Amino acid sequence: MTRQLAGHGPAAYWAAEPSPAMAAHLKHANLPGIHVVEADALMLPLPDHGADVVVEHEVLQFAADPLLAVEEAPRVLRPGGRLVRLLLHPDGSNPLTDIDAAYRRAAFADGPRPLFLGKGTDQRVTAHLAALGRPTRTQTLAEFTQHRTPQQTLDALADRAWLYQHQLTNLRHQRGMTAARQIAGRMTQGVAAPYTLRALITPADQQVR
Repeated sequence: MTRQLAGHGPAAYWAAEPSPAMAAHLKHANLPGIHVVEADALMLPLPDHGADVVVEHEVLQFAADPLLAVEEAPRVLRPGGRLVRLLLHPDGSNPLTDIDAAYRRAAFADGPRPLFLGKGTDQRVTAHLAALGRPTRTQTLAEFTQHRTPQQTLDALADRAWLYQHQLTNLRHQRGMTAARQIAGRMTQGVAAPYTLRALITPADQQVR
């Protein structure tokens, strides 16, 4: 997403990246108009009301506290500015989600379920912004079909790609992986799933224009 924004017009962008290795990788790319800062979404190193637009692309679902992180956007946005959350979400039935569901049922069988699971975090964030007096409108940007395999879903779980997995012990993680592999083993092929890319646009000044 940063590469897509780079070099369009005279605009300058501050790319916040909490990982030193990824920040170094992005700096090495030397993208035009991109200033890379090592920072966490919970505390952006930007002044109040200094940005025209805040662009978030599926970052909040990995934040330790998505609701607190999203409140940074109104702080740094100027009056009339916009928070634009880009959300890629599957539409319709996708049997691969059964793999994730099996993992969660097994991994959290003897404990409380996590508050945030990744996909779906956007709905809670939208509701939180609305409660703060900042309603969100949705704009569809693209629709396409993406082919994914059961192994790709398993690989993401095995890597603990989702933040909620970090609270699990190794034993509970392995229990979840065993259940996920059982479901994946019943699937003989990948899935061509329809996806929609949407922009969720929230104004800084508590009214949608």
